[in-house]
Amino acid sequence: EQNTVLLKKILSKKFLCNIVGSAAPSIEVDLSNYLVDMPLITCKINEDTIIAQLFKIRDLGFDIQYCGTVYTVNVLSKLESKLFRFMKEPVQIDTSNYLLSPMAGTLVSVAVKVGDRISVGQELAIVEAMKMQNLLTASRDGVVKSISSTVGKPVLLDEIILEFEK
Repeated sequence: EQNTVLLKKILSKKFLCNIVGSAAPSIEVDLSNYLVDMPLITCKINEDTIIAQLFKIRDLGFDIQYCGTVYTVNVLSKLESKLFRFMKEPVQIDTSNYLLSPMAGTLVSVAVKVGDRISVGQELAIVEAMKMQNLLTASRDGVVKSISSTVGKPVLLDEIILEFEK
């Protein structure tokens, strides 16, 4: 279920919440005991104290867990809220057949060649960033189809290093 909630600031860290299109009374939310960097959110809703967990920070808001359920909370202006329903979900790209660089750095070595049969946990490559070498291992069994990056050359975050046969 998706609801639009309007917030009206009463005081610093105190808000009145109204669910748009609902006859439900306003809910007072008091976040005065909440510290920004804390993963636990202690607040008062009307007169009841609740504790929730800041589960994940997203581009548009947060995922908050309360009583075992994760709620996605998008923080939008009135205009953004009106336009949000027209937005398409981003396309999820399947990268399971690739070894991607986990960071920007230099490709120090590639331990396999095209046609090699690989197994889970096997060393595939090493990427160095800021004098730290990061060992990249196979997340599945397969055969190396192609090598896209060159040893000694820079690689970007999420740049394809290897491709596996499907």
